[in-house]
Amino acid sequence: MAADGINSPSLELNPTIGHWLSFDRTGAIGIKSGKVELGQGILTALRQIVATEFGTTLDLIRIEESSTAQSPNEAFTAGSMSIEHSGNALRAAARAARTVIASPNFVASRLEEIDLNLDIISVLTGSASESAGSPKSSLPDLPTENRITSASRIDLPTKIVGQPAFLQDWRLPGQVFARMVHPPQRGSVLIEHHPEDALAISGVSHVFCQESFLAVVAIDEYSAIQGALALSQSSVWGEPESEVSQINNEEIFGLLRSSPGVKEVYAESDPEQVRTDGKLVQASYSREFIAHASIGTSCAIALKENEQLHVWSHTQGIYPLRSDLAKLLEISPDNVEVSHVPSAGCYGHNPADDAAAEAAVLATAFPGIPIALTWSREAELAWDPFGPATIVDVAARVSETGDLTSWDYQAFSTGHSTRPTTLTIPAFWASELLSPGVRLPPAGDPPFATGGGIGRNAVPGYRTASITAQGYRSQDMPIRTSALRSLGAHLNVFATESHMDDLADLVGIDPIDFRTSNLDDLRGIDVLNRVRQLSSWDTYAVSESTGLGVGYARYKNKGAWCAVVAEVEVETSVVVRNLWIAADVGQVINLDGVLNQIEGGAIQSLSWTLKERVRIEGGKVTSDNWEDYPIIRFTEVPPIHIEILDQPDQQSLGSGEAAMGPTAAAVGNAIARILGIRIRDLPIDPANILKTIG
Repeated sequence: MAADGINSPSLELNPTIGHWLSFDRTGAIGIKSGKVELGQGILTALRQIVATEFGTTLDLIRIEESSTAQSPNEAFTAGSMSIEHSGNALRAAARAARTVIASPNFVASRLEEIDLNLDIISVLTGSASESAGSPKSSLPDLPTENRITSASRIDLPTKIVGQPAFLQDWRLPGQVFARMVHPPQRGSVLIEHHPEDALAISGVSHVFCQESFLAVVAIDEYSAIQGALALSQSSVWGEPESEVSQINNEEIFGLLRSSPGVKEVYAESDPEQVRTDGKLVQASYSREFIAHASIGTSCAIALKENEQLHVWSHTQGIYPLRSDLAKLLEISPDNVEVSHVPSAGCYGHNPADDAAAEAAVLATAFPGIPIALTWSREAELAWDPFGPATIVDVAARVSETGDLTSWDYQAFSTGHSTRPTTLTIPAFWASELLSPGVRLPPAGDPPFATGGGIGRNAVPGYRTASITAQGYRSQDMPIRTSALRSLGAHLNVFATESHMDDLADLVGIDPIDFRTSNLDDLRGIDVLNRVRQLSSWDTYAVSESTGLGVGYARYKNKGAWCAVVAEVEVETSVVVRNLWIAADVGQVINLDGVLNQIEGGAIQSLSWTLKERVRIEGGKVTSDNWEDYPIIRFTEVPPIHIEILDQPDQQSLGSGEAAMGPTAAAVGNAIARILGIRIRDLPIDPANILKTIG
């Protein structure tokens, strides 16, 4: 449902004011949201929205715990959609509540029960006639100048001063600690184990084993770690039998091409209209598997009391997690309560849900005892639901005057979603461990209409006479994949924007001019022109070892606009000296939050683009430590100069993923201009540079 033209799918499932807001006698207003704080600052922004709509101060707005016991079901906190979904729902609820409160027929006791359909509100308040028609027509807006546009992050104070802020800091009465002993690789089955080796460790109280699910429980964290290590060293596992399970990095892209799986068409011109005139550029681009690689490892606490299971997790979806936990344990969802507690931030489906399932299994086995289960660093990097490896083929033509005449795009990858409730069985590693022979189904993709997975930004936003864009989702890969920040957009934008530079060079047109001349999107043109000015693009002095590159995209072709210019130096290594970024996220709710999101996305994209790849030997992930899976260091982060083009009268858009693709493209284009050679395989590390140079 929508109110006053405010669209939010979250309102469809949660249509009453009481789903979103609560009120008490002190005048305080409580915010209920199914979106969770992952370090992105969303709760601060939601608080600002509600305070603005009520015309009150922030101190009167409180955030209520995100829990299946009281929060609206908003599925996942994902896709940079929290402001659009939860923010818009809260905006509609606040406006409706304001209308009702101001009416002469206001009855406070009924406020939270009122449906957000304005036909019902009209009857209750007498504020509109029955002939008003649309139930979206009469909620008043507050003047733009009344917006609260800045606020301090409410989640930071405890973190800054070192107070307990994360799930790992929790200590419940009687709490014990658990560690898993995961197999050496997927498909390995436990043949034998020796619990006495772990029980000999002081502090270890139990060893739990069911099929290939093997864990240690102890009175303290250190004892649990030592017990798991001892148990791991003496356990014997069988080897997977599938040939695919023995894959190495060098074979991944061949396997993706040879097992195309499910085909999806993202765009397709009439064959009779396909243009064959103009100069042709065709090339392939690739990215290997990448990990979430959170500094803090995944954790969960579970407690089974009587028939009720309570799970505390840093999940991105409290309701989907509850649903799959109930299936895994074969109990009613009504007997499962999931509460969100912050932990290490992530963007995408990391192992938080897996840790929650493992803690829940142990809590069921040891009722009445709170069990805190934390993953090891090795497990976090080896058993992560990785961002998919992908290879794409691009063939495009450009006329002598610089117009795109045709564009053909083919992407080969695995799916981007194995989140809870997206599979036919509970979407946890525990499902495979508890039932040998059972295998989690291949990853699927979100619908292309809502952004897609492999197809995210596979259709360029540029004007072209004819276009074909298709994706092939492999069903045959030993590595589990799922959502990671921006999904397919990171490589797709890198490939598209690399190709755009090569096309521009072919016809002798400046790369930014080439982009703006092929764009009909005025807001896209604006961010490109603004980043041109910020970076002094036209007057920059190029040297033998330094240069500039540009990247641009509108995220999901319907989200935020972002343009990036990178200054790069290439000598004995690749060093990014500066990033200039211009972004348009519509109406800005919290400027500091938007800047943090854009900057954080650019930094993570630099890490992916220059460093990160999962290393696989014989089907086993070997990059299970920071030496083998390096990430960007603080000393490698360049100065980042950002300008946000605020649009007070436009829809607010998510900012968390907009910079991922453009940053990768800008860096790649700068390197190509310096070296005179295009590096098309990510990461652009010494190995891939040497491979390209030959």
